[in-house]
Amino acid sequence: MGENNQHILVLIGPTAIGKTSLALRLAPLLNAEIISADSRQIYKYLDIGTAKPPPDPAVPHHLVDFLEPTERFNAMRFAELARARIERLFAEKKVPMVVGGTGLYIKSLIQGIFKGAGANPKVRTELIARHSAGQDLYKELRSIDPRAAEKIHPHNYVRIQRALEVYYSTGKTLSNHWDEAEYFSPGFRTMIFGLTLTPRSELYRKAEERVDQMIRAGWAEEVRKLLARGYSPGCPAFEALGYREIVRYLQNQLNLEEVAQLIKTQTRNYIKRQYTFFKKMDVRAWYNLKEIDEEQIAFNINALFPRQTLRNNYYREDD
Repeated sequence: MGENNQHILVLIGPTAIGKTSLALRLAPLLNAEIISADSRQIYKYLDIGTAKPPPDPAVPHHLVDFLEPTERFNAMRFAELARARIERLFAEKKVPMVVGGTGLYIKSLIQGIFKGAGANPKVRTELIARHSAGQDLYKELRSIDPRAAEKIHPHNYVRIQRALEVYYSTGKTLSNHWDEAEYFSPGFRTMIFGLTLTPRSELYRKAEERVDQMIRAGWAEEVRKLLARGYSPGCPAFEALGYREIVRYLQNQLNLEEVAQLIKTQTRNYIKRQYTFFKKMDVRAWYNLKEIDEEQIAFNINALFPRQTLRNNYYREDD
């Protein structure tokens, strides 16, 4: 894939920080197109609650709004599709700019990810049934594979089920598979830039204001339409942050104020997990939006991004 002197730009940061806005400012400077690394914006019809960017012919977004709500998606599949898109953008003499907050997606793209065991529908169906019956699968995972359990949130039922599925299908724990994995070389170089905001309370406030704005913009009506289309509250798309809480509101289990508070709490916890993941990444520079504005960040990144990767593209050798 590509040449080893070709670079992609990766822009990371917690939810609600303003990654999309900065990416749209950067794209024309670099002759870039955006590859979304957001595990929620992949789904069709989930627009308001995922803060999905509107279509922009001037700056194409890839891997957004392409998957049916009933379909499952994972980091391995993201890496496959993103690598194919990167290859095409290199061929078109453009810069791939990966933008998002789903750290596992980005890691799988730039470091590779082991393929592990294939799906086992029989085991998966049994695990889903046990979870629906109220069995504590996370406790079971902690007993079988404590190292994997440490990396999985107790409420991330999909990853818990997957870890147990791997164990019951192969006889090896997920962490054993990690140890034995052979990771591929991505075939390109990566330059990562991060956005942050301090104090953390300022970021939480910004994220909470966005939750309120989403609710005012019709998030509940968006979910109502999805249910009216026949999509079940248990389908994969509804695992996106906040959607199941909105379903509970529509089912008269919660009022809108309670829903907003629950989503805000989940959002704060998600931001904490994002920062924990980002700390392990090799970030070229972090930009604190409290200290530097978006225009200056775009100027700095544009200056730092390796121009030699663009030679023979739209820059001349003597530029």
